[in-house]
Amino acid sequence: MLNQLLRGAAFATLALILGAGIIAPNTAAAQFEIPVIALPEPTGAYAVGRVAQYTADETREEIFTADENDVREIAWTIHYPAATDADASPYVEGPLLDALIALFGPIGEPLFAAIGSHAVADAPLAEADAPFPVLIFAPGMGTLPLFYTSLIEEIASHGYVVASVTPSYSVTTAFPDGRTLPVVPEALPIVEGTEEEINAHRDRIGAEWTADVIAVLDQLALLNADDPRFAGRLDLERVGAFGHSFGGATAAAAMIADDRFVAGIDMDGSLYGPALTESVEGPFMLMFSQAALQAAPSAEELAAAGLTEDEFAALMAETEAQWQAFYEGLEPGYWLTLADSGHNTYITDLLFVAAQIPGMATTEDIGTIAPERAFAAISAHVIGFFDQHVKGDAGSPFAPLLDGLSEEFPEITFGAPVAE
Repeated sequence: MLNQLLRGAAFATLALILGAGIIAPNTAAAQFEIPVIALPEPTGAYAVGRVAQYTADETREEIFTADENDVREIAWTIHYPAATDADASPYVEGPLLDALIALFGPIGEPLFAAIGSHAVADAPLAEADAPFPVLIFAPGMGTLPLFYTSLIEEIASHGYVVASVTPSYSVTTAFPDGRTLPVVPEALPIVEGTEEEINAHRDRIGAEWTADVIAVLDQLALLNADDPRFAGRLDLERVGAFGHSFGGATAAAAMIADDRFVAGIDMDGSLYGPALTESVEGPFMLMFSQAALQAAPSAEELAAAGLTEDEFAALMAETEAQWQAFYEGLEPGYWLTLADSGHNTYITDLLFVAAQIPGMATTEDIGTIAPERAFAAISAHVIGFFDQHVKGDAGSPFAPLLDGLSEEFPEITFGAPVAE
């Protein structure tokens, strides 16, 4: 929450997301011993494959550049249940790795080489008796979907095709042909101006993110028609949307805009646009960090955001009222809070990187909860929600978690705070 209200502009680079305020990208890698960083091994029945995708949406002018001939281009990745026993591919490779190394400087190459994931690039799709349900993921502002790999792989291993969207110009973007797009200020939230100006700019960005998610769903329909790997294997009657921070709010906006989405999850994201005035039709889950509901910025942070304590308190009250109104309109709706967590606890790969490399994130960012506990709690409740409301699997071992407090995950509490 604090990241959204006070640090919107700070998400301008991936370096800031991974703690460059503490470990600068141009710091010599020789000063650091980079240990092996193993992401959690997926627990589902399937191996995981991944394939990079590119879409040029000829119906949309690119609003974040000055060239009126630019159309919206989208890089996205599909993780899916795979039939393979091959060794996992590198965590990141190709043009995106080149872009990250250029961004992070000397520490970039050893850092990203040290992270071990589990997906196999271009693996064959697993056989199954029925098509696989589909989920579309949107990341936090300025954050690559790459940094949620552990969560996405876990979900895919349980029988989902997960398409993750990289919102162009709001995050460094690399296309399969080697081109990269930079982050530009026009595609990031602003923190100066009137409330109306700030909200209008936010909603303008949000409309593009929402359209990106819908464009990817359209592309999945085309893949389901004639792609050698996916044709006839995607169940486009069972589609969910989820995301973190701004991407979580985008999941709500996408459900309102397109009734092909049957369920959604917002992980610690303040709402924007249509979700502030319209109801989502279908099951929806709000997942909060403890920090989101107990934000206490320092005087320096308030000054940087141009806010007084009273103004911040009013902003918090307004935001909480928006969440409460949205929640009360859900049928069914879920409100979960993860204890001892920060806003970026939901960037699941960051938890494991920070555990191995001190200084990569602060406890304000990721809380004090152990990475393994946070990851297990987040992934189990996400899968349980989608198993019940997208897959329709009444026998899912995760679905009962939605009934409330469980002995297995005491870190998760249910229910909105009672208004004073």
